[in-house]
Amino acid sequence: LKVFNENLELIQNNNALGYQGSTSDATVATFTTNGNLAASSINSSLTVSSLATAHTLTGPSLSSTSTAVGARTITITSGTWSADPTQGGGQSHTSNGQDVISVTATSSTTLIQLRDMINNAATDSDDDGEKDVRATILYDGSNYMLALKSEFGAANEMKVTDNHASSPVYAYDTTDGAQMTQRVSGTNSSFTVDGVSMTRSSNSIDDLYNGMTLELMKTSGSPITIKSDVDLVSARDAITSFVTTYNDVY
Repeated sequence: LKVFNENLELIQNNNALGYQGSTSDATVATFTTNGNLAASSINSSLTVSSLATAHTLTGPSLSSTSTAVGARTITITSGTWSADPTQGGGQSHTSNGQDVISVTATSSTTLIQLRDMINNAATDSDDDGEKDVRATILYDGSNYMLALKSEFGAANEMKVTDNHASSPVYAYDTTDGAQMTQRVSGTNSSFTVDGVSMTRSSNSIDDLYNGMTLELMKTSGSPITIKSDVDLVSARDAITSFVTTYNDVY
């Protein structure tokens, strides 16, 4: 009876009947079921124009991770820059409403401690499973530097203020200038499906087709095909198992 009930549930679950996604070029994009109600059969053309990126900033180069960063309060706000603040004046930053991160370093706070302070203060204010900002330490072969990375998308770029009076080297704003170095700007992905142009803040897209996730991997110079169909072999096996266990129970 247990096996019979399992086979009945298998038939009742559309995903379990074998909806499978595929693409003509998995190096450009993948197309898979995501555990929700599977979509109907799909056969579409996809062109990927650009991938979403995460805003990435780095601080000054230091000789060691134990080097003191100096007494300062660093505040990070996520949002949208009207233009790159390194390109002269007139730029503005509009908050996206996520939590503001603020940490205060003392004269003895080291680079590694500053990294940990930022990560501990960071929150997941949009409840997507990822903290709004992540701090790491990069080693370029000679020196170490703090790296800040936002979530993906143009609306998640960081404004960083540094209240150190004489040397606000961890600032990325219009007051103290872009003293941190922007390594990657925050951008949205852009792509075309069946001639319809679209953008998303991520490269993982689960709201395009119900029950399917489109994962963008790289840009494409020409269209590829994305498909979703019922796997008839799986459907046949599920029905055969149901019939067999039904007869056993009967």
